[in-house]
Amino acid sequence: MNANNYFDNERPNNNNNNYIIDFKRQLQNHIVVHFLPPLVQATVLENATAIQSVPIAKIRANISMAPAFNTSLFDRLELSSNQIRSQLTTTKSSSQLFQIEFYLLNHHNTFAISRQSGEIFLKQALANYSYVIDVRTVISLREQTNSTNNSNQIQFTTQVPVLVDVIDINNSEPESVKNVLNCLAYDNIDVYTPICTASFKDGDRGINAELSYSILSLDDSDGRTNNVRIDPKSGSIYRRSADVPMLPGEFSEIILATDHGSPYLETSINSRFKIMSSNETSNKGFNERPYFLDQTKLRSPIALTGNEKPGESIANLTPFDPDGNTPTIYIVNGDPDGLFAIDDGVLIIAKSIDFSEKKTFNLTLTLTDGIERNYLNMTIIVPKIVRSIPNKFYNTTISMSNSAIAKSGSKLIDLSRFAYDTSYAKYKLYSASNQYAYMAFGVDEYSGIVTLTKTIDFRFNGRHSLMFGIEDNRLSLENYRSFVELSIEVKLVVPAPPSTTTTSTSTTTSTTTTTSTTTTTPTPAPSSTSTTTTTTTTPRPTTAGTTAATTAIPPSTTTTTTTTTTTTARPHSSSTPIVFRPTVSKTISSTTLRTTTTTPVPTYPITMFPAFETTNFEISDITPRYPPPLIPPTTSIADK
Repeated sequence: MNANNYFDNERPNNNNNNYIIDFKRQLQNHIVVHFLPPLVQATVLENATAIQSVPIAKIRANISMAPAFNTSLFDRLELSSNQIRSQLTTTKSSSQLFQIEFYLLNHHNTFAISRQSGEIFLKQALANYSYVIDVRTVISLREQTNSTNNSNQIQFTTQVPVLVDVIDINNSEPESVKNVLNCLAYDNIDVYTPICTASFKDGDRGINAELSYSILSLDDSDGRTNNVRIDPKSGSIYRRSADVPMLPGEFSEIILATDHGSPYLETSINSRFKIMSSNETSNKGFNERPYFLDQTKLRSPIALTGNEKPGESIANLTPFDPDGNTPTIYIVNGDPDGLFAIDDGVLIIAKSIDFSEKKTFNLTLTLTDGIERNYLNMTIIVPKIVRSIPNKFYNTTISMSNSAIAKSGSKLIDLSRFAYDTSYAKYKLYSASNQYAYMAFGVDEYSGIVTLTKTIDFRFNGRHSLMFGIEDNRLSLENYRSFVELSIEVKLVVPAPPSTTTTSTSTTTSTTTTTSTTTTTPTPAPSSTSTTTTTTTTPRPTTAGTTAATTAIPPSTTTTTTTTTTTTARPHSSSTPIVFRPTVSKTISSTTLRTTTTTPVPTYPITMFPAFETTNFEISDITPRYPPPLIPPTTSIADK
């Protein structure tokens, strides 16, 4: 007979209906599910297309039954509950007894999931580089799936995260922010001052967006003929040699930008150079120094917004020469990576700036007419703008032991160590391996401290798995979250139960009314008591406190009972309460003579150990596991 038949048919009488409902609720709290791996990761190419028959990931789960924490319900249900428990824990495997269903909680337009197998499929092209998929899982008895009354079904609902990382494809060529690069310099420029800087951008990310620069001369001299060179990393163009004169005049070079993708992509633009003679300025006689018209304003710090792109203007430098000479501006210090450039008297963004960290650039600009020079110090403040964070997965284990109980409010571990930025982090209990773990543990949303929300004792012993999510207030939860799997090994001390032995010899007669007179004779030994009871009765059925094999004796109206009880002192304090399992009474319809030996087995409430208040916790070293294997070789219910 299956478990569902027991629930529906094995009810001794209506008085046990409530017990059976309680038993169902108790049973669903004992369902334990472990996902393999606990966090599923998938990698998808940026240009991947939806293929209906090819999943990008699969969720696997192992389901089991935990031992009952409170066995009193089984005792109350007597035979029926014991048969159910045996059926659930020994007769059937979890894959036969339970079924698991999967449901997407977000990204419905981009992904789909098989409700039975847990396979995840791609529905459309991916627009982002990272996704966090929340999958709800519902575990229930297979025999209940067609039931219309969901309120009495045995179910356990939890969720599992799936991280999808999109691999960038090198499909964007480098792009120059200007069609032609115009470079202006005097013939006496030194070899350390950049004449101009090439400005390119790339629509890819990571290594595919990193660029290298080179000069392609028409005579294959790589700029040696015109005495110029280019920094391959920054794209800044310099005078090649101080020993070779820069001849006044104009010439052109081809600037080539190549990305680091595989296969690589490249783009070239034409650059025009105009080299002016410094002698023309000196031949005019008296010469005044050029200057910046808004020099006071330009000395004030300039804060970027974080949205600037290559080619955008930062400040108009407004150079002025009183003699009418052509002033030129160079960035001589503070920009080794060539992030900024001068374009026709305007300071612009030359390359994509990393806004993930706050930075300050102290630029030194020089303004010259070939003879006289003027300097300007500018401060550019780059704010910290977090547009993405790495989605990481960590796992760690703590142990709770050396105590009889662990009290509510006990601190277990601080999760803030796993946060990308604690100033913006929020912590949430994402899932748990069983319902009891949901009820017993919690985390502070802002501090990340995990605590006990319930007082627990040895009945909670075992391994409990919790999954915590770490969010960032600045970013979308749909795309960016990190997770910490916390395995808690509970090893609380199991108290020794009291040892009690009772030997009873009695003569019993069916009675209607009873009048008792009891005389107690004390004995020297404190652990032994002798009691003689004389009872005068008239015939009626009576109820004995215990049941045993019966033997008929002649009818009588007087019963004499002699009871000798030997008690072994329990190891706990006498003030400690003991709760015994209830004893089922049965009516004896005939006169019996019986001999019974009984050993009561107590159950302990949580308040059993008020003297134990300390709990020792051992926190293991953090072992980041990123990324975990996507599909480990294991058999699970999802494969059935």
